[in-house]
Amino acid sequence: MPRQRKRALDAYIGARLRLRRLMLGMSQEILATKLGLTFQQVQKYENGTNSISAGRLFDLAHALDVPVQYFSTAWTAPKIKVTGAACKKTAIKWTLISISSAARRAMN
Repeated sequence: MPRQRKRALDAYIGARLRLRRLMLGMSQEILATKLGLTFQQVQKYENGTNSISAGRLFDLAHALDVPVQYFSTAWTAPKIKVTGAACKKTAIKWTLISISSAARRAMN
């Protein structure tokens, strides 16, 4: 996977992680404690600074009470090159698109 797509994917997964954590009203500290991590590591995952391994993704899904697939729902790699803050904005945009799409489907 090209570097830019990998960074965008990490940012997208991080945005989904943050969204779910906030939906549950959970702090980074509480989530970190459940996983045996520091809150700084959770913060790095949420910002897309650090990639999340498959095993850690499974642990996160369990701690947040969602299936592992939750983190990749509606992911489509962006066709444009993005860097830095743009990666995070793109990830948040894709998260909002997937949420609004799911909400529309639920209403029908």
